[in-house]
Amino acid sequence: MEYVIELLRKEREAIVVCLKNGEQERVRDLQQIDQAIGWLKLIQDNGLDAAGKYNLDALPYIEDCGGFSCYRIMIDKESGCVEDWEEYEKKDGGHYCLSLGDFLLVHK
Repeated sequence: MEYVIELLRKEREAIVVCLKNGEQERVRDLQQIDQAIGWLKLIQDNGLDAAGKYNLDALPYIEDCGGFSCYRIMIDKESGCVEDWEEYEKKDGGHYCLSLGDFLLVHK
């Protein structure tokens, strides 16, 4: 992963030189490389660089919920009784509210 990130950084430097020389059409290239480097660093920093070990699933639209609904992450405590469940809490004390358009990255 580090090799690819370094290649992109070198390409980024070359694009910056082109921009300084007036090649303004390279602005989009710079934006795309910055975005790619950002994603690759995020993947690397979180130890997700073995893509074959994960599934990426888009959350589906929930029918019959009045047009909007959200998904909550619950700890079911191995109980089928919803009253026993507790909502997963983030480190900052908040809760996740996932909705249509969000993705789950699931370890295989």
